[in-house]
Amino acid sequence: MDFITREKEITDGLDFMGEPAAYKQATLEALISIYRDYPDLFAEADHGQINMLGLGWYPLVRVACEWITTYQDQLKRNGHPPIDFKITTIKEKFGGLRIYTSYPHSEELSNAWFNLSIALEKASYRTCFFTGKRGRLMREGMWFVTLSEEEAVKRKATAPSADILHSLGV
Repeated sequence: MDFITREKEITDGLDFMGEPAAYKQATLEALISIYRDYPDLFAEADHGQINMLGLGWYPLVRVACEWITTYQDQLKRNGHPPIDFKITTIKEKFGGLRIYTSYPHSEELSNAWFNLSIALEKASYRTCFFTGKRGRLMREGMWFVTLSEEEAVKRKATAPSADILHSLGV
């Protein structure tokens, strides 16, 4: 069964952090849009991990997809065959975006992808997980999450200690 036909299962899995139905639907639409636009990149993806992203981070995921597509197009223009580059997992970890991939090793590609993934992770620490507005890392109960000021107030989130921020490089 492919991703798009799993819509109900995916929708049920999007019930995170008590978000309303309209938010859940918008998140599902963003997720499906990325899968439809870049189906070859997600053939092996762990859909459960990707489902748990907040709506605010899908533009960052789209940047990663565009970069991979552009890289593949450059290879083709230079007479090289495309590589088997897959996004295997996209998730939140310690309040930041993590994108895991699988591809044949190449020093040049490894360095370029590493730089992009670090840049996207850093951007995620400044982007609200839920809204995409400017945000900062906060603590909501036992979880770290990047929130806008409005979301932080709504969720009664608190700032993490300076030690935590330093450990994460935020």
